[in-house]
Amino acid sequence: MEKDKKSIVTYSGKLLSFNNIIRIEETNNDTLIFLENGTSSKSVLSIDVLEWKLPKDIFIRVHPKHLININFSKKLFTVHTQWIELENGEKIPITKELTQNKNLFQKSKNAFEWLKNKIIR
Repeated sequence: MEKDKKSIVTYSGKLLSFNNIIRIEETNNDTLIFLENGTSSKSVLSIDVLEWKLPKDIFIRVHPKHLININFSKKLFTVHTQWIELENGEKIPITKELTQNKNLFQKSKNAFEWLKNKIIR
């Protein structure tokens, strides 16, 4: 894969296409990138830098420690708990403000429309 604006580099020097990234999670020591093939890689960039670098109409920062690719999302739950279920069955916590404040989505009309259509109350 040629290095371009649609890829990011891992610690091992591997280039990852944005299209293959399901989610990104910040842990105590690393930023992990989870891919659709079931593997994960460590990023050389922080989650804050990745949020800035990734396309805003595809990736949403749903929690201080989580970015998701909306193309791999399945449902948004807002009853009793706040979380998003991904197509692979993972459940990612989201902040309550995300479901209540559409101003958080001014950067991304597609993300807000996705959010409205996936809510399960």
